[in-house]
Amino acid sequence: MLIEDGTGRGYNAKVSQFNMLQVVAVNRTQIANASFINGDAYSLCFSQASAGGANDPILYIKNLDDKALILSQMWITCSAADVLYFKMGVIGTAAGGTAPVPVNLNTSSAKLANVTTHMHTAITGLTLGTTAFKAYFTANAISQQLLFNDAFILAKQGTWALFVTTAAANTVQGQLLFYFQDTD
Repeated sequence: MLIEDGTGRGYNAKVSQFNMLQVVAVNRTQIANASFINGDAYSLCFSQASAGGANDPILYIKNLDDKALILSQMWITCSAADVLYFKMGVIGTAAGGTAPVPVNLNTSSAKLANVTTHMHTAITGLTLGTTAFKAYFTANAISQQLLFNDAFILAKQGTWALFVTTAAANTVQGQLLFYFQDTD
């Protein structure tokens, strides 16, 4: 039995002595593919100081799109030791703070992220939600990458927030990388 190419040029697939198909393939992460193929991947940069003893939501995002919003990864740095809580299903209407605008990672795409965002310690109107991920930071102010492996998925109207619980004044900075994907 021969495996032939789908172009009609008559090429046959090569099989190794171990019965493995020999291929040359290009692998892309899901976010790279969403950016390259669909022009629908974004970076949301943030920087926020929080007061000592606070349990503040400092970053909030709500998906308004019909497509799933997938959180891919974050880069974060903290000026003081802190525990950060990543909460899913935060309930309420966020108010206060500023609305950072996500930047499309593909300069040839004119798409805009269909989301609501808030950044500040003055975000109000939210009920805590469910902790899905917790990260511990030392006071080294070194940027750390948090890989979510595309596991956090926000359906339409889905919400996510980043809470800080520092015992001392702290500035948290970073960027959230996310993309949209059809659910079919």
